[in-house]
Amino acid sequence: MDFKLILAIFTIILTSAIAIAVYIRNPRGVVAKSFVLLISCFALWAVAQVGIYVSQDAQTAVIAGRCANIFGLAIAWFFLYFSFSFPNRTMRLKPALIGILTILTAISMYLSLSPAGSVITAYPSASGFFFVMNKYYYGFYSINVVALFGYAYYLLIQKYI
Repeated sequence: MDFKLILAIFTIILTSAIAIAVYIRNPRGVVAKSFVLLISCFALWAVAQVGIYVSQDAQTAVIAGRCANIFGLAIAWFFLYFSFSFPNRTMRLKPALIGILTILTAISMYLSLSPAGSVITAYPSASGFFFVMNKYYYGFYSINVVALFGYAYYLLIQKYI
């Protein structure tokens, strides 16, 4: 195994161990649960990245890339949930904005998983695979992720200012 793969596997194991430790320490706490969900999504995203890295063919790399996109959306949503929960739930979420973000996420998931989605194909390169992206679909996906993280940071800033 090369250094990148060893580092990625170590990261997955360490991230999973942190999630398990936090959950065991406080399995009923809302903040602990939201943190465990967030960290678990990071671990799953890293597994998808390893899948891309070890893929032997373009089709497998594209599937792993699509999984990485889905886990990326989950990271953004669970970061929003963590931001809402940490240190306690003192603010109300804006239902209309959550509705819009949910619709954007559903569209992004469809575009990530559809054959003409954000990842069109992959070509072998010296360092794994080179992905050809549909720039419009991937742009939509990126806007969705930025909007989710933006709202999460907005909640944190509002709590501490």
